Amino acid sequence: MGIIKQRVISWGESNAVDLASYRVYWKKKVDAGDVVTYDDEHQDVGLVTEITLPDDISSSMEWEGDYSIGITALDNTGNESPMTSAESFFDFVAPPAPGFVTII
Repeated sequence: MGIIKQRVISWGESNAVDLASYRVYWKKKVDAGDVVTYDDEHQDVGLVTEITLPDDISSSMEWEGDYSIGITALDNTGNESPMTSAESFFDFVAPPAPGFVTII
């Protein structure tokens, strides 16, 4: 296991009076027109407005490539806001270790 450079995702607060949680969606982009939707992988992250990837998302996927990230707000009734989204390249895969070490 190597050391992975982390990335922070942050967003502005929802002004909902009965805000229960934020939900983070993600989708690996395969084609240029790919966008994140409500049907993609997601995780509720509570009332925070910032997460650190890959640590704060409990996914076994290796985040490498272009991704579309979406954020929604959930209220206490279970209603979900429209999605705010952004796209970025992520590389959370450490390179292979050197083949060997020689000490002379």
